[in-house]
Amino acid sequence: EEIIRSLETLPLNAAKKVIILKEPESLSKEDKDSLAGYLKRRQSNKAILVLLSKNINARDDKFVSLISKMAEVMDFSSLEPDEISAWIVKEFKAQGKDINYRSARLICDASNQELGQVSSMIGQISAFVGDRGRITDDDIAHFAVRSNLSEVSAFKFLDYINERNTGSSLQVLKNLISSGNNPAKIIGLLSWHITRLIAVKRLLAKGISRSNM
Repeated sequence: EEIIRSLETLPLNAAKKVIILKEPESLSKEDKDSLAGYLKRRQSNKAILVLLSKNINARDDKFVSLISKMAEVMDFSSLEPDEISAWIVKEFKAQGKDINYRSARLICDASNQELGQVSSMIGQISAFVGDRGRITDDDIAHFAVRSNLSEVSAFKFLDYINERNTGSSLQVLKNLISSGNNPAKIIGLLSWHITRLIAVKRLLAKGISRSNM
């Protein structure tokens, strides 16, 4: 009754009013039936009803399914790191700049997967590189959160190992250790990387495409 009364009350200082209903699936069956019936016959467009559901299985709820047919449904579930990295690549491309997927993942990790921080870093890095079209790990290191600088260096360490660049590998390793990184953690990173390479080789042997991989 309170929700319906709010929907029917005219807005005071605006063209429309917004009513936000959290976790609609928790309403009693009687309340759901009353609200659904009201929305079916509702004629006024002076109010906007926003339903916020945290239950990923809310679509299984008959009430939510019924309401979804009368509303615009938006999914605000958190993006996975791979999805954020793909978005970063796309955003840089829109600005005429290239960044590889691994480097995009560095931005994702350095920003703690917060889209606001990710977006801010993209803008800062783009301004920093100017007309240069390629984004490098060194560019990212200038704007990475201080606590994540060691992660950027660690990935650079792996790059030098892949390139068989002994001198640079040892220099980065020295910097990592002098920065207080636990040697066991560095060994763990190497093990993780080697395990991923083995997994990639197995997938290649099975004929799995790069995109699916």
